[in-house]
Amino acid sequence: MLKLGTKLGANAWYHFGIVDFDGVIDELEKAVALPGVVPEVDAQAARLLATLCEVNPTLKALT
Repeated sequence: MLKLGTKLGANAWYHFGIVDFDGVIDELEKAVALPGVVPEVDAQAARLLATLCEVNPTLKALT
């Protein structure tokens, strides 16, 4: 967390970072499920989806 200076008051804080990949996973699952084939992308998208699903619980635990 980063404390924001006096312009926003003494109790103003800004939290930044990635909380989790839930939204990215949801959107990627939708994209992968679409009909059609894109050979240049399909294998990479499947690997990315698997990796995000594997890393997501750890990221949530660290948060």
